Parts: sequence; structure tokens; C-alpha cells
Amino acid sequence: MLNEKTIDAATLNLMKWFRKSPLWEERLDEIIREMEHAHFRLASLSEFEDVQQAFKNIFDKFTHTKFTWHQMVLEQFFVTQFGEYGESNVIDAYIGTHGKRESAAGRLWLEGFRRSNVSLFEIVRIDRGKIITLKDMILDDATVTIHSFNKFDSVAIWDCVVARIVTVKGKNYWTDTILPFEHKFAKKIAAQLEIHFKHSKRRTKKENRKRKREGLSELPIDRKSLYQKLNLVELYLGAWITQCITQNLTPPPTVRNSDGEKLVSCEICFPVAGRLNDLTAKLYETAGFEQYDTESEWAWFGAGSPSERTAKQGKIDLDAEVYPDSVEGDFTVTKLGEITLHNGILILDTNSEERAKRGASYLSASMGNLLGSPSEIRHTDKSFSIHSIQETSEARIEIPQNMKTKEAHACLDRHYQLVIDNPLSTFGGKTPRQAAKSKLMREQVVDWLKLLENDEYRRSQKSSQKIYNTDWLWIELNLERPT
Repeated sequence: MLNEKTIDAATLNLMKWFRKSPLWEERLDEIIREMEHAHFRLASLSEFEDVQQAFKNIFDKFTHTKFTWHQMVLEQFFVTQFGEYGESNVIDAYIGTHGKRESAAGRLWLEGFRRSNVSLFEIVRIDRGKIITLKDMILDDATVTIHSFNKFDSVAIWDCVVARIVTVKGKNYWTDTILPFEHKFAKKIAAQLEIHFKHSKRRTKKENRKRKREGLSELPIDRKSLYQKLNLVELYLGAWITQCITQNLTPPPTVRNSDGEKLVSCEICFPVAGRLNDLTAKLYETAGFEQYDTESEWAWFGAGSPSERTAKQGKIDLDAEVYPDSVEGDFTVTKLGEITLHNGILILDTNSEERAKRGASYLSASMGNLLGSPSEIRHTDKSFSIHSIQETSEARIEIPQNMKTKEAHACLDRHYQLVIDNPLSTFGGKTPRQAAKSKLMREQVVDWLKLLENDEYRRSQKSSQKIYNTDWLWIELNLERPT
């Protein structure tokens, strides 16, 4: 029976066998040296002056990057044909000499691996069980259905990955080694390969005319045949390493929250001067504060969704802001900060100095003598994910932890109905509805919806709630959802 245990055992047996052979050890070292040379050469062409040193250091700094690189190279070694005529392969040699000692399922896996291919995919569907649908971004958008022995917990809808597909008895599986790519980076790779294919096709057609005159058989010019002539693992690993280096060398952008303020994690503390029960009661009845599941944690909300606040930047007086009386079930609000009560101290956390100052003023005014004088604002080490930085392209909202799925989805319906009719900087000040009507911007709106769905999927993974259904957004914007 094919399962994880069988696959791991067969792979381990193969590795133990070839590690005893100086010939196969040398051939693996040869592939490693070739890959390293190619990637150092690629790094030397980068726009960053110190990229070569960064390439040398990145494996020391990021252990997972080094492990993934070596695993992908090892998989390439398993499928490579050696010898003058490509007559020698490590899996073939192992099965030929030790195949009878291997389990039937293990032998099937190795034989499938031997014929496996690697490509760049976009995840277009994930069933909550163990089936995933991929769109090949290189081979004419062909779709592949993948089976897994575990749930796909590490990926989300519309992720772009490089993966090796192994087919066993008509079922497709991917190996443990996948290379994640940013969506824009993956599209750039696909575009560059498309240019390469067009050039290769023209050259092959020219060569075929010559071969025809000489009475020789013509060379195939279909996309898959031309694609397989490339050293794909070298290409994809080089692109992935370049992405890793770029992410670590590029200075972070100046990011701002929905009020246009520089994003800095801040903390300000108040000593609790009155009775704790009186303070929690006062927080409960004060506009803008919403208690979490625990008695010691609260959220601080402001009026207007993130997209509404972004559109009104510079047009409203935030110091005179009126806070909502109730935020339960209302997603025309933005979370401005969080409050924690701990050991006689009230701690206010915000993502900007300006919000910390406004929050401190509001707490002092509303809590009265229940709080002492606030401390100075302190910057903390809290980091922000790309989604919290961008507030998912001005569209993300915070879901209270205690909200039930049905209520949360109803609020998301109302929120996104507002978002699609609000101007967003992503579309140059146009609303998503306006941008979707433009031929020039339609693809940009599709990519925006993909990121939105990706974000909602990851939100669901973290909360264990049912995934929010965004199908209506595609219909509302008169866009065809890619499949």
C-alpha cells in the first residue's frame, strides 16, 4: 500500500544504497557543483552589488532555505540520465540490483519518481480533504489533480509553487519539496519562459526545414518537448534563490496604516488607580471598546472600514474622532489597537505613534481617576505580516475572536459590498467596480480578488472556521473566476 511510511522507506533505502557507491556519490557532487556554479553566476548578474556575498551567506542565515535547495537538487539527481548516451540513472540502477528487496509499493513510487516532472503551478482549488487542483502556468494552463496523504495545511488557494509531480497508478502526488513564489514573481517567470518558447519554436522550425532537405526526421516543436530541453530545476531554483535574496536585500517599503500613519508597533502603559472591576465596567460601557473572550483583553475600534478611512486620509480630524457605541456585527469599523490588563497595568498596543497618542488621550478622558498618568510611548519588537501591513490592499478587516461563523460571514458580506464601491490606491483611486470595467485594469482586479481569497483562506486556516465564499464578488464585478 502506498503511504508516507512506504515512500520514506523506499527513498531512504535508495539513499543508503547509492551512498555506498563512489560513482553515484561523485555524480551527485557533480550536480551540486553545477547548480552552485549556475546560481552564483545568476547572482553576479543581479542589480544588487552585494548579492554574491548575500548568496554565499543566505544558506548560513536561513537553514530552511539551505535544506530546501539541497532537497530539490537531490530530487533532480534521482531523475537525471548519466553516461554518454544518457543510459544510466540511479533509480534504474537501484531497482535493477535491489528491486526485489524493495516493497511493491515502494518500487512503484520510485518508478513513478523516475518519470516525474517539475513545473510552476498556481493552486486553483483545495478540497478540505486531501485533493488539490493545480494549473500549470507554463504548459498551456493544463490542470493537474493532486492527492496527498495529509491535509494541505501549508498552502492556500492561489498560491504559486514549483513542485515535482509523481504519478503512481493514475494518481498524481507531489513530493515534500515545493518552492513558494510570490504571485507577481511567478507571473514574471511564466512570461520569460513564454518568450523563450517562441524563440525556440522559431529556431526548431528552421532546423526542421534543414533536416527535411537532408532526409532526417523532424524535431518536435510542441511546448512540452521544448520545455523539457531546459534544465528546469536549475532555472526554478535560481529564480527562487533570487527571490529569497531580493526579499532580504530590498529595503522594506515605508508602510502606513489606513489613516496614512507610518507603521510602527507602539505600547503605552497606565497604572490602574481604581478598582479593577470598576475599570472593566467602565471600558465595557465606553464607546469604541469591545471585550474579547478573556476579561483582560479588549479591542479599540474607530468608525469607518479600512478602505473608507484610507479614502478620507487628510480630510478628517482624527483628534476629534467619534467612536462607535457598538461594534458587534458591524464591519464599517477599523481596529485601532488592543488593550491588555496585567498585574495592575493597562497596556495599549497600536500600530502607529499617532494612534498611541490618540488612544492615550481617549483613555485618560474616558476612564478618569480609574487610571494614573500614562508612560512614554515605547516601540516594541512586534512584526507585521504583509497582509496586516497592507490591510490586504486596503480591504482586510479584523474578525473578533468570539464571533460565530454565520455572523462573521454576514459582516464580511457587508464589508466587501462597501469595499468594491470605495476608491482604492491599488487601482489608482478607482473603485474595484470601476477598475473591473476597464480592459486595461481587469487583470489587475482579478489578481486583487485572488489575493483577497488567499487571505480569507488563510484566515479560515487560523480560525478553523468555514471558508468565506467570495463567489458573489466575481459575479458582482462581472468577472469570470479562473479555474
